[in-house]
Amino acid sequence: MPRALCLLVFVSLLGCLGQAGAQTSAPLRVGIYANAPKVFMNEDDQPAGILVELLREMASAERWTLEFVPCEWPGCLDLLAAGRIDLLPDVAWSEGRARAFAFHRIPALHSWSQIYAPPGNAIRSLPALKGKRVAVLAGSVQAQNLPAVLEGYDATVTLLPVGSLERAFAMAARGE
Repeated sequence: MPRALCLLVFVSLLGCLGQAGAQTSAPLRVGIYANAPKVFMNEDDQPAGILVELLREMASAERWTLEFVPCEWPGCLDLLAAGRIDLLPDVAWSEGRARAFAFHRIPALHSWSQIYAPPGNAIRSLPALKGKRVAVLAGSVQAQNLPAVLEGYDATVTLLPVGSLERAFAMAARGE
């Protein structure tokens, strides 16, 4: 009788372990904002971009479940700091951010910046920005570094921090 009882307990434990192993872990919450071609929501309102595809490949290999959380740039950083998202692709490293967040050691992509102006505008170089109003993504490393870069060209500008790239493009299109 004790042998049958031991076998029953063993089989019961195996069943419990099997059920526990079958349960999936919580999804990895990934912040996504508009910064094509790296991260953005496509025309079907689905996460897309180079870094999104890379994350999906990693998730497949590691058996992670991804849950994308759309946000605007400054809000994305706030969500990450508050623990409401687990991962935010495409965050440029800075000393302050390195104190607050864990960064990977090898970047998948390096950051870049581009100047957009309304059609017919003569801006073709950084010195041509002198005296202009320039929309920048609020809280971005570029917003912090652009004044120093422009200083080297003797090109002082008025920075207009905005919450999204869409807003910056709309302002440029209207000549604001």
